[in-house]
Amino acid sequence: MKLWGGRFESGPSEAFERFSWSLRFDRRLFAADIEGSKAWARALARTGILTEAEAGEIAQALDSIPEEGAADAPDEDIHTYVIRSLKERVGELADKIHTGRSRNEQVSLDTRLWLRGEMDRSLDLLRALMAALLDFAGRDAEAIVPGYTHLRRAQPVLWAHYLLAYFEMFARDHERLEQARARVNRMPLGAGALAGNGFGIDREALARELGFDGVTRNSMDTSGDRDFALGCMKRGIAALCLEQRSFGERRELKQPGGEEHGCHDATMHALMLGRTLIGERVFDVDRAIDYLDLRGDADMNCIGVMGNSGGGTISLFSAALLPRIALAMPSSYFCTFRDSIMSIFHCMDNYIPRLLKYGEMADVMGLFAPKPVVIVAGREDGIFPIAGTKRAFRRLKRIYAAWGAADRCHLVIGPEGHRFYADLAWPVMLREVRRINPRFGSGKSPS
Repeated sequence: MKLWGGRFESGPSEAFERFSWSLRFDRRLFAADIEGSKAWARALARTGILTEAEAGEIAQALDSIPEEGAADAPDEDIHTYVIRSLKERVGELADKIHTGRSRNEQVSLDTRLWLRGEMDRSLDLLRALMAALLDFAGRDAEAIVPGYTHLRRAQPVLWAHYLLAYFEMFARDHERLEQARARVNRMPLGAGALAGNGFGIDREALARELGFDGVTRNSMDTSGDRDFALGCMKRGIAALCLEQRSFGERRELKQPGGEEHGCHDATMHALMLGRTLIGERVFDVDRAIDYLDLRGDADMNCIGVMGNSGGGTISLFSAALLPRIALAMPSSYFCTFRDSIMSIFHCMDNYIPRLLKYGEMADVMGLFAPKPVVIVAGREDGIFPIAGTKRAFRRLKRIYAAWGAADRCHLVIGPEGHRFYADLAWPVMLREVRRINPRFGSGKSPS
Protein backbone atom coordinates (compact mmCIF):
# COMPACT_ATOMS: atom_id res chain seq x y z
CA MET A 1 0.00 0.00 0.00
CA LYS A 2 1.28 3.48 -0.94
CA LEU A 3 0.34 6.82 0.55
CA TRP A 4 0.05 8.83 -2.66
CA GLY A 5 0.37 8.70 -6.43
CA GLY A 6 -3.21 8.96 -7.72
CA ARG A 7 -2.44 11.87 -10.06
CA PHE A 8 0.56 10.23 -11.70
CA GLU A 9 0.34 8.15 -14.87
CA SER A 10 3.29 5.94 -13.92
CA GLY A 11 4.80 4.76 -10.68
CA PRO A 12 7.98 6.05 -9.04
CA SER A 13 11.37 4.60 -9.90
CA GLU A 14 12.72 1.69 -7.93
CA ALA A 15 15.49 3.90 -6.51
CA PHE A 16 12.95 6.42 -5.24
CA GLU A 17 10.85 3.70 -3.65
CA ARG A 18 13.89 2.29 -1.83
CA PHE A 19 14.70 5.80 -0.60
CA SER A 20 11.19 6.60 0.63
CA TRP A 21 10.15 3.27 2.15
CA SER A 22 10.84 3.11 5.89
CA LEU A 23 9.00 -0.02 7.06
CA ARG A 24 12.27 -1.88 7.59
CA PHE A 25 13.09 0.34 10.56
CA ASP A 26 9.88 2.16 11.62
CA ARG A 27 8.05 -1.13 12.23
CA ARG A 28 9.37 -0.82 15.78
CA LEU A 29 6.60 1.80 16.17
CA PHE A 30 3.92 -0.89 15.68
CA ALA A 31 2.69 -1.05 19.28
CA ALA A 32 2.65 2.74 19.54
CA ASP A 33 0.67 3.06 16.31
CA ILE A 34 -1.92 0.56 17.54
CA GLU A 35 -2.20 2.25 20.96
CA GLY A 36 -2.53 5.71 19.44
CA SER A 37 -5.11 4.64 16.86
CA LYS A 38 -7.28 2.94 19.49
CA ALA A 39 -7.16 6.06 21.66
CA TRP A 40 -8.06 8.23 18.65
CA ALA A 41 -11.05 5.99 17.85
CA ARG A 42 -12.32 6.42 21.43
CA ALA A 43 -11.82 10.20 21.15
CA LEU A 44 -13.86 10.24 17.92
CA ALA A 45 -16.58 8.27 19.67
CA ARG A 46 -16.74 10.88 22.45
CA THR A 47 -17.44 13.54 19.80
CA GLY A 48 -20.09 11.44 18.05
CA ILE A 49 -18.12 10.95 14.83
CA LEU A 50 -17.95 7.23 15.62
CA THR A 51 -20.52 5.24 17.54
CA GLU A 52 -19.36 3.32 20.58
CA ALA A 53 -19.92 0.11 18.64
CA GLU A 54 -17.79 1.34 15.72
CA ALA A 55 -14.99 2.42 18.05
CA GLY A 56 -15.09 -0.98 19.72
CA GLU A 57 -15.02 -2.79 16.37
CA ILE A 58 -12.00 -0.73 15.27
CA ALA A 59 -10.17 -1.37 18.55
CA GLN A 60 -10.84 -5.12 18.33
CA ALA A 61 -9.61 -5.19 14.71
CA LEU A 62 -6.46 -3.22 15.60
CA ASP A 63 -5.65 -5.70 18.37
CA SER A 64 -5.90 -8.57 15.87
CA ILE A 65 -3.25 -7.18 13.49
CA PRO A 66 -0.08 -9.29 13.81
CA GLU A 67 3.11 -7.36 14.51
CA GLU A 68 5.21 -10.00 12.75
CA GLY A 69 3.24 -9.36 9.56
CA ALA A 70 5.12 -6.09 9.11
CA ALA A 71 8.38 -7.95 8.51
CA ASP A 72 7.62 -8.76 4.87
CA ALA A 73 4.65 -6.46 4.18
CA PRO A 74 4.51 -4.56 0.84
CA ASP A 75 3.71 -1.23 2.55
CA GLU A 76 6.02 1.76 2.63
CA ASP A 77 5.82 2.36 6.39
CA ILE A 78 4.26 1.00 9.57
CA HIS A 79 1.30 3.39 9.40
CA THR A 80 0.23 2.16 5.94
CA TYR A 81 0.68 -1.45 7.08
CA VAL A 82 -1.67 -0.87 10.01
CA ILE A 83 -4.34 0.98 8.02
CA ARG A 84 -4.27 -1.59 5.20
CA SER A 85 -4.61 -4.41 7.72
CA LEU A 86 -7.44 -2.53 9.44
CA LYS A 87 -9.30 -2.12 6.11
CA GLU A 88 -8.97 -5.84 5.46
CA ARG A 89 -10.82 -6.43 8.74
CA VAL A 90 -13.49 -3.70 8.94
CA GLY A 91 -13.73 -2.39 5.38
CA GLU A 92 -14.75 1.25 4.81
CA LEU A 93 -15.15 1.84 8.54
CA ALA A 94 -11.34 2.01 8.67
CA ASP A 95 -11.42 5.27 6.69
CA LYS A 96 -13.14 7.05 9.58
CA ILE A 97 -10.04 6.69 11.74
CA HIS A 98 -8.45 9.39 9.57
CA THR A 99 -11.03 11.99 10.62
CA GLY A 100 -9.26 15.00 12.12
CA ARG A 101 -5.88 13.23 12.38
CA SER A 102 -2.97 14.11 10.10
CA ARG A 103 0.00 11.92 9.28
CA ASN A 104 2.28 14.57 10.86
CA GLU A 105 0.77 14.26 14.32
CA GLN A 106 0.40 10.48 14.00
CA VAL A 107 4.12 10.06 13.32
CA SER A 108 4.94 12.46 16.15
CA LEU A 109 2.69 10.57 18.57
CA ASP A 110 4.11 7.15 17.65
CA THR A 111 7.68 8.41 17.99
CA ARG A 112 6.97 9.98 21.37
CA LEU A 113 5.27 6.86 22.72
CA TRP A 114 8.13 4.64 21.55
CA LEU A 115 10.83 6.98 22.89
CA ARG A 116 9.07 7.28 26.22
CA GLY A 117 9.11 3.52 26.62
CA GLU A 118 12.78 3.26 25.67
CA MET A 119 13.71 6.07 28.04
CA ASP A 120 11.77 4.49 30.90
CA ARG A 121 13.70 1.26 30.38
CA SER A 122 16.98 3.20 30.38
CA LEU A 123 15.98 5.05 33.56
CA ASP A 124 15.18 1.74 35.26
CA LEU A 125 18.61 0.37 34.32
CA LEU A 126 20.34 3.51 35.58
CA ARG A 127 18.49 3.34 38.90
CA ALA A 128 19.47 -0.32 39.31
CA LEU A 129 23.12 0.54 38.61
CA MET A 130 23.06 3.43 41.09
CA ALA A 131 21.49 1.19 43.74
CA ALA A 132 24.25 -1.37 43.19
CA LEU A 133 26.90 1.32 43.68
CA LEU A 134 25.28 2.39 46.94
CA ASP A 135 25.20 -1.25 48.07
CA PHE A 136 28.89 -1.81 47.30
CA ALA A 137 29.84 1.48 48.98
CA GLY A 138 28.01 0.44 52.14
CA ARG A 139 29.67 -2.97 52.34
CA ASP A 140 33.20 -1.59 52.81
CA ALA A 141 32.52 1.93 54.03
CA GLU A 142 35.81 2.18 55.96
CA ALA A 143 38.15 0.72 53.31
CA ILE A 144 40.91 3.08 52.18
CA VAL A 145 42.41 3.20 48.67
CA PRO A 146 44.93 5.54 47.02
CA GLY A 147 43.47 8.55 45.23
CA TYR A 148 45.17 9.66 42.02
CA THR A 149 45.74 13.01 40.38
CA HIS A 150 47.77 13.56 37.20
CA LEU A 151 48.33 9.78 37.05
CA ARG A 152 50.14 9.81 40.40
CA ARG A 153 49.08 8.70 43.85
CA ALA A 154 48.05 11.77 45.79
CA GLN A 155 45.92 11.18 48.89
CA PRO A 156 44.21 8.27 50.60
CA VAL A 157 40.46 8.19 50.04
CA LEU A 158 37.63 5.98 51.18
CA TRP A 159 36.61 3.23 48.75
CA ALA A 160 33.02 4.31 49.30
CA HIS A 161 33.92 7.88 48.32
CA TYR A 162 35.41 6.59 45.08
CA LEU A 163 32.31 4.53 44.24
CA LEU A 164 29.99 7.41 45.08
CA ALA A 165 31.82 9.59 42.56
CA TYR A 166 30.46 7.27 39.89
CA PHE A 167 27.06 7.40 41.56
CA GLU A 168 27.07 11.18 41.03
CA MET A 169 28.06 10.78 37.37
CA PHE A 170 25.20 8.39 36.71
CA ALA A 171 22.86 10.61 38.71
CA ARG A 172 23.57 13.42 36.25
CA ASP A 173 22.86 11.05 33.36
CA HIS A 174 19.59 10.14 35.07
CA GLU A 175 18.71 13.81 35.48
CA ARG A 176 19.45 14.58 31.83
CA LEU A 177 17.36 11.62 30.68
CA GLU A 178 14.45 12.70 32.86
CA GLN A 179 14.65 16.21 31.40
CA ALA A 180 14.60 14.78 27.89
CA ARG A 181 11.65 12.56 28.83
CA ALA A 182 9.70 15.59 30.00
CA ARG A 183 10.12 17.17 26.56
CA VAL A 184 9.08 13.94 24.86
CA ASN A 185 6.02 13.41 27.05
CA ARG A 186 3.73 15.99 25.42
CA MET A 187 0.70 14.77 23.46
CA PRO A 188 0.61 16.05 19.83
CA LEU A 189 -2.78 14.70 18.68
CA GLY A 190 -5.24 17.43 17.82
CA ALA A 191 -2.62 19.66 16.21
CA GLY A 192 -3.72 18.62 12.74
CA ALA A 193 -1.50 18.91 9.69
CA LEU A 194 -0.82 22.56 10.44
CA ALA A 195 -3.54 24.64 12.09
CA GLY A 196 -5.31 22.52 14.67
CA ASN A 197 -8.39 20.32 14.80
CA GLY A 198 -11.97 21.40 14.10
CA PHE A 199 -13.81 18.33 15.40
CA GLY A 200 -13.99 19.16 19.10
CA ILE A 201 -11.43 16.59 20.26
CA ASP A 202 -10.69 16.87 23.98
CA ARG A 203 -6.91 16.93 23.84
CA GLU A 204 -6.42 17.06 27.60
CA ALA A 205 -8.53 13.93 28.12
CA LEU A 206 -6.68 12.18 25.31
CA ALA A 207 -3.33 13.13 26.87
CA ARG A 208 -4.37 11.69 30.24
CA GLU A 209 -5.60 8.49 28.58
CA LEU A 210 -2.23 7.97 26.84
CA GLY A 211 -0.19 8.85 29.93
CA PHE A 212 1.20 12.20 28.77
CA ASP A 213 2.01 15.03 31.16
CA GLY A 214 0.22 17.54 28.94
CA VAL A 215 -0.39 18.62 25.35
CA THR A 216 1.81 20.42 22.84
CA ARG A 217 0.93 24.11 22.75
CA ASN A 218 1.38 25.25 19.15
CA SER A 219 0.03 23.29 16.19
CA MET A 220 2.58 24.62 13.67
CA ASP A 221 5.47 23.75 15.96
CA THR A 222 3.98 20.30 16.65
CA SER A 223 3.64 19.57 12.95
CA GLY A 224 7.38 19.83 12.27
CA ASP A 225 9.04 19.33 15.66
CA ARG A 226 11.39 16.37 15.93
CA ASP A 227 13.91 17.98 18.30
CA PHE A 228 12.78 15.62 21.03
CA ALA A 229 14.04 12.69 18.96
CA LEU A 230 17.43 14.24 18.28
CA GLY A 231 17.92 14.61 22.01
CA CYS A 232 17.38 10.90 22.49
CA MET A 233 19.85 9.49 19.95
CA LYS A 234 22.04 7.13 21.88
CA ARG A 235 23.27 4.53 19.43
CA GLY A 236 24.51 4.16 15.88
CA ILE A 237 27.16 5.85 13.79
CA ALA A 238 27.58 9.60 14.06
CA ALA A 239 28.51 11.09 10.67
CA LEU A 240 30.49 14.29 10.22
CA CYS A 241 30.33 15.36 6.56
CA LEU A 242 33.01 17.73 5.31
CA GLU A 243 32.73 20.13 2.40
CA GLN A 244 35.95 19.48 0.54
CA ARG A 245 38.13 22.39 -0.36
CA SER A 246 37.26 23.88 -3.77
CA PHE A 247 33.89 22.08 -3.95
CA GLY A 248 32.13 25.08 -2.47
CA GLU A 249 34.26 27.92 -3.79
CA ARG A 250 32.33 31.09 -4.58
CA ARG A 251 31.91 31.28 -8.32
CA GLU A 252 32.34 35.04 -8.48
CA LEU A 253 35.87 34.74 -7.10
CA LYS A 254 37.12 32.70 -10.07
CA GLN A 255 39.66 34.24 -12.38
CA PRO A 256 38.17 35.03 -15.82
CA GLY A 257 39.16 32.31 -18.27
CA GLY A 258 40.01 29.83 -15.49
CA GLU A 259 38.93 26.23 -15.42
CA GLU A 260 35.23 25.58 -14.86
CA HIS A 261 36.03 23.10 -12.07
CA GLY A 262 37.10 25.03 -8.98
CA CYS A 263 39.67 22.42 -7.94
CA HIS A 264 42.01 23.52 -10.78
CA ASP A 265 42.55 26.96 -9.25
CA ALA A 266 42.86 25.53 -5.75
CA THR A 267 45.42 22.96 -6.95
CA MET A 268 47.51 25.68 -8.60
CA HIS A 269 47.44 27.80 -5.45
CA ALA A 270 48.47 24.83 -3.29
CA LEU A 271 51.38 23.97 -5.61
CA MET A 272 52.65 27.56 -5.45
CA LEU A 273 52.78 27.16 -1.67
CA GLY A 274 54.62 23.85 -1.89
CA ARG A 275 51.52 21.84 -1.00
CA THR A 276 48.93 19.69 -2.76
CA LEU A 277 45.16 19.91 -2.63
CA ILE A 278 45.03 16.31 -1.38
CA GLY A 279 47.31 17.29 1.49
CA GLU A 280 45.17 20.29 2.38
CA ARG A 281 42.02 18.16 2.35
CA VAL A 282 43.66 15.56 4.60
CA PHE A 283 44.55 18.43 6.94
CA ASP A 284 40.85 19.34 7.04
CA VAL A 285 39.95 15.76 7.95
CA ASP A 286 42.44 15.91 10.82
CA ARG A 287 40.81 19.12 12.08
CA ALA A 288 37.41 17.43 11.85
CA ILE A 289 38.71 14.67 14.11
CA ASP A 290 39.86 17.37 16.55
CA TYR A 291 36.29 18.65 16.57
CA LEU A 292 34.90 15.19 17.32
CA ASP A 293 37.38 14.87 20.17
CA LEU A 294 36.27 18.21 21.64
CA ARG A 295 32.60 17.22 21.48
CA GLY A 296 33.19 14.33 23.84
CA ASP A 297 30.33 12.16 22.54
CA ALA A 298 32.19 10.08 19.94
CA ASP A 299 34.20 6.91 20.53
CA MET A 300 37.67 8.18 19.61
CA ASN A 301 38.96 4.61 19.38
CA CYS A 302 36.51 3.92 16.56
CA ILE A 303 36.93 6.82 14.13
CA GLY A 304 36.34 5.84 10.52
CA VAL A 305 36.68 7.62 7.21
CA MET A 306 34.71 6.98 4.04
CA GLY A 307 33.87 8.74 0.80
CA ASN A 308 33.02 8.14 -2.83
CA SER A 309 35.04 9.21 -5.88
CA GLY A 310 36.88 12.37 -4.80
CA GLY A 311 35.81 11.52 -1.26
CA GLY A 312 37.34 8.09 -1.78
CA THR A 313 40.63 9.77 -2.67
CA ILE A 314 40.70 11.72 0.56
CA SER A 315 39.52 8.69 2.56
CA LEU A 316 42.47 6.67 1.29
CA PHE A 317 45.13 9.32 1.94
CA SER A 318 43.60 10.31 5.31
CA ALA A 319 43.69 6.69 6.43
CA ALA A 320 47.31 6.37 5.36
CA LEU A 321 48.43 9.58 7.08
CA LEU A 322 46.26 10.15 10.16
CA PRO A 323 46.93 7.77 13.07
CA ARG A 324 43.62 8.48 14.84
CA ILE A 325 41.62 6.84 12.05
CA ALA A 326 40.72 3.24 12.93
CA LEU A 327 38.62 2.16 9.92
CA ALA A 328 38.58 3.15 6.24
CA MET A 329 36.11 2.63 3.42
CA PRO A 330 37.26 4.39 0.22
CA SER A 331 34.78 3.99 -2.63
CA SER A 332 35.19 4.41 -6.41
CA TYR A 333 38.87 5.36 -6.21
CA PHE A 334 41.12 2.43 -5.25
CA CYS A 335 42.93 1.13 -8.33
CA THR A 336 46.44 1.44 -9.72
CA PHE A 337 47.63 4.90 -10.64
CA ARG A 338 48.67 3.56 -14.04
CA ASP A 339 45.20 2.17 -14.82
CA SER A 340 43.30 5.21 -13.57
CA ILE A 341 44.61 8.75 -13.23
CA MET A 342 47.57 8.11 -15.55
CA SER A 343 45.50 6.49 -18.30
CA ILE A 344 42.76 9.08 -18.90
CA PHE A 345 42.23 12.76 -18.15
CA HIS A 346 41.46 13.45 -14.49
CA CYS A 347 40.98 16.54 -12.38
CA MET A 348 44.30 18.01 -11.25
CA ASP A 349 43.51 17.51 -7.57
CA ASN A 350 44.24 13.76 -8.00
CA TYR A 351 47.97 14.23 -8.55
CA ILE A 352 50.86 14.31 -6.08
CA PRO A 353 54.28 15.10 -7.58
CA ARG A 354 56.87 12.27 -7.41
CA LEU A 355 54.49 9.89 -5.60
CA LEU A 356 54.84 7.06 -8.13
CA LYS A 357 58.59 7.11 -7.58
CA TYR A 358 57.97 5.68 -4.12
CA GLY A 359 54.97 3.42 -4.56
CA GLU A 360 51.66 2.55 -6.16
CA MET A 361 48.21 3.19 -4.69
CA ALA A 362 48.20 -0.16 -2.90
CA ASP A 363 51.41 0.84 -1.13
CA VAL A 364 49.80 4.05 0.09
CA MET A 365 46.74 2.19 1.36
CA GLY A 366 49.07 -0.42 2.84
CA LEU A 367 50.35 2.22 5.28
CA PHE A 368 47.00 1.76 7.03
CA ALA A 369 47.62 -1.93 7.76
CA PRO A 370 46.74 -3.77 9.93
CA LYS A 371 43.65 -1.60 10.57
CA PRO A 372 40.46 -2.72 8.78
CA VAL A 373 39.78 -1.41 5.29
CA VAL A 374 36.79 -1.99 3.01
CA ILE A 375 37.49 -1.16 -0.65
CA VAL A 376 34.31 -0.46 -2.63
CA ALA A 377 34.33 -0.58 -6.44
CA GLY A 378 31.95 -0.82 -9.38
CA ARG A 379 32.30 -3.61 -11.92
CA GLU A 380 31.51 -1.19 -14.76
CA ASP A 381 33.47 1.81 -13.45
CA GLY A 382 35.11 3.40 -16.50
CA ILE A 383 37.16 5.85 -14.44
CA PHE A 384 38.79 3.37 -12.07
CA PRO A 385 38.69 0.10 -14.07
CA ILE A 386 37.87 -3.03 -12.12
CA ALA A 387 40.84 -4.94 -13.60
CA GLY A 388 43.22 -2.36 -12.15
CA THR A 389 41.32 -2.39 -8.87
CA LYS A 390 41.72 -6.16 -8.59
CA ARG A 391 45.44 -5.95 -9.35
CA ALA A 392 45.91 -3.27 -6.71
CA PHE A 393 43.83 -5.23 -4.22
CA ARG A 394 45.96 -8.37 -4.64
CA ARG A 395 49.02 -6.26 -3.78
CA LEU A 396 47.21 -4.70 -0.80
CA LYS A 397 46.12 -8.13 0.41
CA ARG A 398 49.76 -9.27 0.45
CA ILE A 399 50.67 -6.26 2.59
CA TYR A 400 47.91 -7.08 5.06
CA ALA A 401 48.94 -10.75 5.07
CA ALA A 402 52.45 -9.70 6.04
CA TRP A 403 50.89 -7.99 9.06
CA GLY A 404 48.87 -11.12 9.87
CA ALA A 405 45.69 -9.18 9.13
CA ALA A 406 44.53 -10.50 5.75
CA ASP A 407 41.02 -10.97 7.19
CA ARG A 408 40.78 -7.23 7.78
CA CYS A 409 41.26 -6.31 4.13
CA HIS A 410 38.04 -6.47 2.09
CA LEU A 411 36.98 -5.77 -1.49
CA VAL A 412 33.29 -5.15 -2.23
CA ILE A 413 32.34 -5.03 -5.94
CA GLY A 414 29.00 -3.61 -7.01
CA PRO A 415 27.34 -4.61 -10.29
CA GLU A 416 27.30 -1.16 -11.93
CA GLY A 417 29.52 1.88 -12.33
CA HIS A 418 31.09 4.75 -10.42
CA ARG A 419 29.08 4.91 -7.19
CA PHE A 420 28.90 3.72 -3.59
CA TYR A 421 27.21 0.36 -2.96
CA ALA A 422 25.78 0.89 0.51
CA ASP A 423 23.82 -2.37 0.80
CA LEU A 424 26.92 -4.41 0.01
CA ALA A 425 29.56 -2.37 1.83
CA TRP A 426 28.00 -1.40 5.14
CA PRO A 427 27.45 -4.93 6.50
CA VAL A 428 31.15 -5.63 5.99
CA MET A 429 32.21 -2.41 7.66
CA LEU A 430 29.83 -2.84 10.60
CA ARG A 431 31.34 -6.26 11.32
CA GLU A 432 34.73 -4.56 11.60
CA VAL A 433 33.28 -1.84 13.83
CA ARG A 434 32.01 -4.51 16.21
CA ARG A 435 35.41 -6.18 16.27
CA ILE A 436 36.85 -2.91 17.56
CA ASN A 437 33.91 -2.08 19.81
CA PRO A 438 31.83 -5.15 20.77
CA ARG A 439 29.46 -2.81 22.63
CA PHE A 440 28.67 -0.86 19.46
CA GLY A 441 25.09 0.38 19.69
CA SER A 442 25.01 0.81 23.47
CA GLY A 443 27.10 3.89 24.18
CA LYS A 444 29.18 6.55 22.46
CA SER A 445 28.84 6.64 18.73
CA PRO A 446 31.56 5.48 16.35
CA SER A 447 32.20 8.35 13.96
